[in-house]
Amino acid sequence: MKCLLVGEIQVLDAGQWVRYKTMVPETLKPYRAKVLFRGSTDPVLSEQGQGHDLVIIEFPDADSIRRWNESPEYQALIPIREAAAEIRLTAYRATG
Repeated sequence: MKCLLVGEIQVLDAGQWVRYKTMVPETLKPYRAKVLFRGSTDPVLSEQGQGHDLVIIEFPDADSIRRWNESPEYQALIPIREAAAEIRLTAYRATG
């Protein structure tokens, strides 16, 4: 059953963030995953003083998320991610 990975992102280093997010799509291909949405909050509509980014990635199943997250290709990107942003990744499984 399809699963979504939702990333809530606070960018710390814009240059490193661009580097990271351009490298991620290649790591998704073996897991038949695709980015459904990538965007930012509109600071005018937000109660917070700074915008946050959001990404939603669709995977065919929960096991694909786990295998992608543990893959050497994605693990190699984690130091870049950690330098670029504070990220909360949450997986959601479809229930109906």
